[in-house]
Amino acid sequence: MMDEGNYYGRLVSGALGVANNGSEQMVLTWEITHVAIDGQWADIQPCQRRMYLSFSGGAEPYTRKKLESLGFNGDFENPGFGDDATAKGLTLVCKHNEHKGNTQERWDLAGFGESEIKRATPDVARRRAALWRQQHQARPAQPGRTRPTAAKPAAPPPVDDAPPPEPDSAADAGDPAPF
Repeated sequence: MMDEGNYYGRLVSGALGVANNGSEQMVLTWEITHVAIDGQWADIQPCQRRMYLSFSGGAEPYTRKKLESLGFNGDFENPGFGDDATAKGLTLVCKHNEHKGNTQERWDLAGFGESEIKRATPDVARRRAALWRQQHQARPAQPGRTRPTAAKPAAPPPVDDAPPPEPDSAADAGDPAPF
């Protein structure tokens, strides 16, 4: 089992399948080649992993967006995908889920696991601002107290979406080793 985290991989194939519960799903097979460690890509022994995109219920709009982002050709009998996914590769996320007492990997495209923010209406924002002002103006200022400064992020910046370097590219170009 692979650790949770960000990985880099290339889409090898896709097929329309049916899950055990009878719902249709797109099964994508990826060749995983790198893992993100401390903000850098590190080579790993290439291996294949599957990503399952469901068409059931409320999942279909998300599955459509993901397939569109992969350059899906729309042919479910002979699926094809764009060069970014198949030749160049993409950042993938591995998370662990518990299912019937077993830990399983769950793979997704980076950036698609976050839910979209539903923005409040201007009326709701004005009401919330009025409540905030009311609560904070009612408190007397305490001597010697200052406003807290914004917290600095503790985590390193995320690995950028640039593909990992090609193996031996520096050696092939006659350049000295990069260390």
